[in-house]
Amino acid sequence: MPVFCQSQTLTQNAPLPAISEAPDAAENTPPQSLLWLVQKDEKGKYYVRQGSQFKVRLNQDMSSDSVQQGTPISVELVEDMKAGPEVIAKAGQQVLGIVSSVSLSRKTIKSYKPGKNFLDAQGRIGFSFSGIVASDGSLIKIDAVPSEKTIVDQVKKTKAKLMANKNGEYVVKYAVAKYAALDVAIGTVGLATGPVGIVTSALVSGVAGSVNKNFAAGRPVEADENYTKKEGFIMGVGRGLPGGFLIQGMTTSGKELELHKGDVLTVSLREDLRVGKI
Repeated sequence: MPVFCQSQTLTQNAPLPAISEAPDAAENTPPQSLLWLVQKDEKGKYYVRQGSQFKVRLNQDMSSDSVQQGTPISVELVEDMKAGPEVIAKAGQQVLGIVSSVSLSRKTIKSYKPGKNFLDAQGRIGFSFSGIVASDGSLIKIDAVPSEKTIVDQVKKTKAKLMANKNGEYVVKYAVAKYAALDVAIGTVGLATGPVGIVTSALVSGVAGSVNKNFAAGRPVEADENYTKKEGFIMGVGRGLPGGFLIQGMTTSGKELELHKGDVLTVSLREDLRVGKI
């Protein structure tokens, strides 16, 4: 049960900063304890307060490039839900929810424009949950959404984490600014060192792209994405040219968000939950 709780500078001859194959440290966060707030009302009856969190398991695969807004989703409770001594709902019971929003991935260049989804070219999916089907078939009404800043416990691990934002949407989370800053730094070096420096920066960047697909793509690349050394070299050369981040942005797109059967999501109540004993 949930826990009860009331810029590096480059020179012409310097090596490029490494882009690790592992998940970014900032996103490799430890599991968080769930917030579960139970209180008695004036009649001495227990209820669960707004903001309480619980986990649900997804029973289907979905991707931002195919799922539609309004589509019902199949999820179930991971653990029993209790209010004091009373069991509100049991592990395995169905939770009713829908896809509340969907955004396709987009060209990286569009993510450089300040505003909504700044520096984020990836696909996203939002959810909302309206009820739990009780053991007797009745419906327990809830109002819940993915809990902000919680990470999906994925059955198919990815280098980039899937994290919920304040709007109840899951987004691909990695250190975008690190990749964008590296593009700017490489291009700046080329301009500062003249024609020879421009060519050198592009070639060094091309070699880096041929051996490191994360650098070539400008984001963490998953094992099922195929980049040949030649493709990586060409993409790296583009990043090494002055204004390379613009070139890269016009030729590459973000990755669609994918969720799989068995993924565990953390959701939170937007309203108090008051029910009788099941």
